[in-house]
Amino acid sequence: VETMSSKDAMMFPIIASAALFGLYVVIKILSKEYVNLLMAGYFFFLGTGCLIPMIDPIIRPIFGAILPKTSYQFLFLQKDNDKKETLNDIEFDYVSMVALVLSGAFNAWYAFKK
Repeated sequence: VETMSSKDAMMFPIIASAALFGLYVVIKILSKEYVNLLMAGYFFFLGTGCLIPMIDPIIRPIFGAILPKTSYQFLFLQKDNDKKETLNDIEFDYVSMVALVLSGAFNAWYAFKK
């Protein structure tokens, strides 16, 4: 369980202000077309990531019997001398990859249709 320390709480307004200022500078420097392209790319990846867990239970009964049951894992560790900390642990299989392709195709269709 992660908790927020008082130092983290005090740093939040500073970090949020820096992020908003950076966004303001990007919008002022880049033209409208580049900002729209950047936002479309952001929402493409965000939408694909959100659709995968929604599509997976629907296609698992269909593709689960056809595809191999092999699973893969991405494990991101942070090592400090003798201490190892897991930063991210992602496990997926072939059905998840099919869900990735389908959701990516849907989002690409939506991006080009827009």
